[in-house]
Amino acid sequence: MRLFRNPGLRALLSSGSGSPMRTALQLGLLALLSLVAISCREEEEPRPSVLLVYIDTLRADHLASYGYPRETSPFFDRLAREGVRFTRAYAPSPWTYPSSASLMTGLYPATHGAIRPGKVRKRFKDMAPIKLAPEFTTMAEVLEGAGIRTALFAANAYLGFGVQQGFGTYEFTSAKAAEQSDYVIRWLQGLGADERFMLVAHYIDVHAPNAPPLNDVSEFYEGEGELNEAEARYYGRMQKQFGDGAPEALPGFEIFRRNRLALYDASIRHVDREVERIWDTLAELGRSEDTLVILTADHGEAFWEHAALEKAREEYPRDRHGMGHGHSFFEELVRIPLILRHPSFHGGDTIPVKVSLVDLRPTVLDFMGVDDPSPVEGHSLLPWMRGVPAPKRPLLFDAVAYGRNKSAILYGGRKLVVSEGAPPLLFNLREDPGESRDLAAEDSATLERLRVELAERLERSRELGERIRRGAALETGELSAEQRESLKALGYLEED
Repeated sequence: MRLFRNPGLRALLSSGSGSPMRTALQLGLLALLSLVAISCREEEEPRPSVLLVYIDTLRADHLASYGYPRETSPFFDRLAREGVRFTRAYAPSPWTYPSSASLMTGLYPATHGAIRPGKVRKRFKDMAPIKLAPEFTTMAEVLEGAGIRTALFAANAYLGFGVQQGFGTYEFTSAKAAEQSDYVIRWLQGLGADERFMLVAHYIDVHAPNAPPLNDVSEFYEGEGELNEAEARYYGRMQKQFGDGAPEALPGFEIFRRNRLALYDASIRHVDREVERIWDTLAELGRSEDTLVILTADHGEAFWEHAALEKAREEYPRDRHGMGHGHSFFEELVRIPLILRHPSFHGGDTIPVKVSLVDLRPTVLDFMGVDDPSPVEGHSLLPWMRGVPAPKRPLLFDAVAYGRNKSAILYGGRKLVVSEGAPPLLFNLREDPGESRDLAAEDSATLERLRVELAERLERSRELGERIRRGAALETGELSAEQRESLKALGYLEED
């Protein structure tokens, strides 16, 4: 310590004899220096590590901690009880790739440009996206530069088009939950006892086609109708069975829908159990209490909540309305869970502030004490968790995977969706959280105000992205054979 470099202090402390007053002074100084040394050691203690559990296609409202009546997620609900739960968290895109790029860059899709190109997007034999340009610095690159180990275990091929940039360990596994947790656990077990890390564990099981273990299905299946192979693998086959109309009016639809939900919920339960194994490993390694655990998702999933409205508004290139994801900004597709658990947080807190995946990068870096050298459009959530009032700000949505270009803004409880080739949609989420009443025709003032706000903010985002790229052209990626087969299995690509 610097105190010991002072020659006068060294002489006083090294003297073995003297008056009682001198001895008392020596003892007092020693006690003071001991306290300073302890304080310095505490200040020098490394900040905690981070485990980010990133679940593909997980709706917030299918977790009990978010009000769901089924017990799909006992471990995730435990994290919520012991941590902080954000009740209004959103994904900036309704599909994996743009949302994941936003998580890693802290930027909206209009800024980072990691999207699927085109104006009328159909399901083709090739769905290669625009690659995340290397000029965008990812969260992993910043942390690796600070000497922190990073790893991404991804079960969706779309995380391999730049989202993985900067990770010290990146594995595209296509693995189901049990195997994915095995990969993660082995990596954790290979860490040094004091090594700091940021680990992203991505799970695909909640994404269709859902095929959870039968013991999990039995917890939710109501035993009505036949739960057969076709239903388990492709819920899109319902459309071939019943035709393309308002599905709630079709014979047998409700039984089919309940069975689909049973498979979806069982998949959540299975992932919940497998993530708990990672937590148990952290505890065995003595790392559970110095690790920030974050649970979130890239987007949600539709189960025909807005099928009739979608059918009435626009032609959907996949010939499916109200189902799946990637095509709209309804709440079932963009509202996601966000739970943060660490012993320093006040367990059981709920925060109703509207937040986005773009906020996770600044939050993680803030928590780990690492400065961010790059511009971001998100904000650290830590001040709001400490009670600092959150600023009133809009959230943006962009970059669909299917259908015509559309974008949206959520501001002050109103959500405006603007689509090419279709009338706008306007909802008051405070009074109509299910988005059943379109106010576009009766509230033209709000519609125009939000339309201007959305256009201006998207333009600023695009300009920011161009400045970061420094004129570099965007490049479309190519699908490898392994990525192509994986995306076929998930329903993104047509069969040959």
